Amino acid sequence: MNNYVLYRKWRPKSFSDLVGQTAIRKTLVNAISQNRIAHAYLFSGPRGTGKTSTARILAKAINCKTENIEDRLICNTCENCTDINSSNSLDLIEIDAASNRGIDEIRSIRDKSNYSPSKSLYKVYVLDEAHMLTKDASNALLKTLEEPPPHVIFILATTEADKMEPTILSRCQRFDFKKIDNNDIFQRLEQIANDEKVNISESAIKRIAEISEGSLRDAESFLEQAILSNDEEYIDINQINTILGITDSKQIELLQESILTGNINQTIQLINNSVSNNTSIKQLHNSLIISLRETLITQASTSNDKERILHMAKCLKILVNLDFSKSLNHTSSLEIAAIEASMLKENEDYISSKVIINEAPIKTLENTANQTPENSIEEIIETEKPNIEVPNENILKDMHSETDNQEKIETIAEQNTEVPNENIIKSDSWQSIIEKFAKIKGERFAIGALLRDCREASIDNEKLYLSFASNSNQERFIGELEHGRIKLDLIESISKTFQISTLKEIVYNDSEKKNNSNNNSVNLSVMKALNWGGQIIEEEVQNDE
Repeated sequence: MNNYVLYRKWRPKSFSDLVGQTAIRKTLVNAISQNRIAHAYLFSGPRGTGKTSTARILAKAINCKTENIEDRLICNTCENCTDINSSNSLDLIEIDAASNRGIDEIRSIRDKSNYSPSKSLYKVYVLDEAHMLTKDASNALLKTLEEPPPHVIFILATTEADKMEPTILSRCQRFDFKKIDNNDIFQRLEQIANDEKVNISESAIKRIAEISEGSLRDAESFLEQAILSNDEEYIDINQINTILGITDSKQIELLQESILTGNINQTIQLINNSVSNNTSIKQLHNSLIISLRETLITQASTSNDKERILHMAKCLKILVNLDFSKSLNHTSSLEIAAIEASMLKENEDYISSKVIINEAPIKTLENTANQTPENSIEEIIETEKPNIEVPNENILKDMHSETDNQEKIETIAEQNTEVPNENIIKSDSWQSIIEKFAKIKGERFAIGALLRDCREASIDNEKLYLSFASNSNQERFIGELEHGRIKLDLIESISKTFQISTLKEIVYNDSEKKNNSNNNSVNLSVMKALNWGGQIIEEEVQNDE
């Protein structure tokens, strides 16, 4: 067995060797000791968590010939145990359901299951990746799975139990395997390293446990890869990062901070530096998610800053939703997701600064108003005396200043609600923008069709002001712009067309929304027309009566 890879050499051989899955191990041991064995089991869970190993251990436990063992554990010395350990047992049939998923293969299993075991007490069928069975094959297995021969036990293992037929699930005793804790993986790897006489640091083992994502098989494979790739006698965390293409933790912290602070230039530079150092993009993405998640949990448990916690959650959501399976260039996909997350900070800074400008004078006025009654009460008490005094000049000045402040606040509020009339984009120029986006399809609607409904567009103070004729079309347009790609493309196109390098935000004229009820109920044909580039035209319906 010395020529086996580590994960095969160190495969658990008894229930006591299983790492994690304490509840499953205890339930199965009790069932065997009480002779209450089910006829069909379903082991579901992520890869590398011990599903197939547990199936083999269960097969050995029910067929072990040695008696009087504590908790009815496996001896690993009798004929049946040694045959299973060496994969030579005729009574343990392991089938890959991904390549034997048809109805003919299942009929063959059903016919062969009627024969008695050759040496053991039970004949055990293990169907790995059982969710790959076709619907017809699953139906063919139903009757046998519900009432198998008394000497047959079925064990179905799968990573996606939700894809299996409900009729199959209802006939099995289900056990859900969880991802293995990093501490348990660390202890197992430390044991393997000591027995294999590998000189490796604890920090390196912890790093391997972190990137294994709860899969002990992956962790053992990473350890073996580090052993084979290392020419020196000692393995440290830097060598692990280099061998497995992992970014250093300090670089991950810098990248996380640049995203949270909205530093786009630094974000792109850090990603490019990682790529230049032959870092795996998937490992970089995974490490960034793990780091941001841990920071979010720490922030949520120790701080009451809800705005910061919400901002971190939004950034984490963008990164988690990144799917490399649909991408042709993994580096570009990660860069785009990081830019979208970084821009969230810029949007929040804009909103918060706008609120501060509008609210600061009001708060000052409220404070002065709250202080005024106390002073006026004292003055009133004094005025009740026979000698009535005329208010001094300072009090009159304060009253005039308060009135001036109130007028300034009203003026600022009116200016914030008005759409600037200067720098209005001409219809010819705006038509070129519409034509550029005419064939771009958003999540639900055509962007060009929605832009045609814009009555007026203007640029002022690094902002693009849009005024839509239809309230519903404006809401659809805002919904499409939630996807960062379309928003970035629109701002970039307008910036290039009008040679404005500082355009950053889009503002809508909410004061001129239409409240026409017909716009809120658009039928399917109208929606299709909008997707084809049509335009909503308001018509006055005349009564024929």
